[in-house]
Amino acid sequence: MNFFITNNVSTSMSGIEHAQIKRLHLFNSEGGQAMIVTVKHWTNTHTVLKINGIPNDQHINAFDFYQGTHETEKKENTIKQYQDNEQYEVTFLGPNGQTDLAYRVVDKDDEKKNYIIQTNTGNGQITSFIYMEPDGQSFKKYDYYDERGFLSSRTTIDDKRRPIFEEYFDLDGNVVIEIKTIYPRGVQKVSSIMVKYQGETTVLGSTDEFQTKFLDDLNLAYGHGEKVNNFFSDRMELTHSVAKMKTPAYKYMMIHSGHAYDPHDVMHSRLNENYEYGLRHAALFDGFIVPTHQQQLDLRARFSGVDTRVYSVSVGIADPEIPYADFEQRDHKTILAVARLSPEKRLEDMVKAFNIVHKEIPDAKLDIWGYAMNDFEVNKLLIAINRFGLQETVRLRGYTKNIAEVYDHSICLANTSKVEGAPLSMVEAINHGVPIVAYDIKYGAPQIIEEGENGYLIKEGDYKEMAKIFINILKDPFLQKTLSTRAYESASRFYPDAVWQMWQQVLNHEEPVE
Repeated sequence: MNFFITNNVSTSMSGIEHAQIKRLHLFNSEGGQAMIVTVKHWTNTHTVLKINGIPNDQHINAFDFYQGTHETEKKENTIKQYQDNEQYEVTFLGPNGQTDLAYRVVDKDDEKKNYIIQTNTGNGQITSFIYMEPDGQSFKKYDYYDERGFLSSRTTIDDKRRPIFEEYFDLDGNVVIEIKTIYPRGVQKVSSIMVKYQGETTVLGSTDEFQTKFLDDLNLAYGHGEKVNNFFSDRMELTHSVAKMKTPAYKYMMIHSGHAYDPHDVMHSRLNENYEYGLRHAALFDGFIVPTHQQQLDLRARFSGVDTRVYSVSVGIADPEIPYADFEQRDHKTILAVARLSPEKRLEDMVKAFNIVHKEIPDAKLDIWGYAMNDFEVNKLLIAINRFGLQETVRLRGYTKNIAEVYDHSICLANTSKVEGAPLSMVEAINHGVPIVAYDIKYGAPQIIEEGENGYLIKEGDYKEMAKIFINILKDPFLQKTLSTRAYESASRFYPDAVWQMWQQVLNHEEPVE
């Protein structure tokens, strides 16, 4: 079995989780057994899996695993059971946030027993159960209910409303996981985690240790003690847990971005903190997987004395079944960007370039799609937009679940990143016939863009030259159509059969070809 490991799958995911899902679908189509593995507790995981097209039997969560709830069917668990019971007085309190409705429930036989129950606005299922103190104002513990209708966990809090003790239950109400949390100098720290599994009780000292135990137990469940399973760590937070596994398995670290802090000095600058642990402890892994051949060469050159293998496998996977979009439906005056709002994306450069474009083409627009890392990044970008008076023409669109439709209506994609691995957005763009204009950086863009065919590479930081290219494209319908057609054609390098071939060296545990 091939296990792709991450924290959780959500409705607003980063490129890493999108890459995992594409990888899962690739393995499915090519006959390779694979599962996405998550380690965080989430009560609506199974709805999110369905939304993202992930079959339930191709995902396993650490808490589901120990609680024995992986295959649990949904049952009704709504406020109606209290409203229909004369023992309780139920008062609707109104919405609580964007997703829940709140009710106060008082036991008529003992008015000291009163609760706040919250239900999901979408499916009506109870999400949480707060035990109010006799004063009716404070509380010390609350329950979380899984969307499938069963009690999942109970949390006890301190006077500052910080969690200090968590219990997780199986379907019979037995505690199978206990987590104790302390706050030395005000900093949250897990002090112990108790796990009951297969008749044994294990006490662990950290979240990393808990995750390692889970991966070992998962490995034994699917490998029976033989070295047959492949574990792929996609998240830095989980790399340490994978490395410390005690049971025999093949272990790999996925490198999704540049491995060096300074992309202009990949041989000597300090390592990207996301990958430093793995690279410093290379002997604990069977290989590293990078998105491009150039990064493979650079990494091997920097760590020439290390035996661990470095493989180059494309992260982006194009769909050969995507039809050509009607060229007339594309917005011929709008530049597209698909990127999270974070410093390394240098979106202020994109705004500077667009300011030049806007002076030449007043009805041009720039649409930026992606979620923000924090409010600071949003405000920084808004300041740049306001500085040039572009409030009406540069639009922050936020996160979308239907990026394919955005691509099918776009005429070109802009990228001003400082460093990349191999951004999914670029492969997705050419797969939908959208040419790319990007800074010539490490890595990604030079391996995807064919100069003058499916886009253009611009000297890094030269936003004025980038603006000239945009102007040429927006003013020339024939060029737009030519670039779009060639973008579609160039996506064939990333079709599933081509990417699956790249995976064979990894799955067969062969020496990588450089």
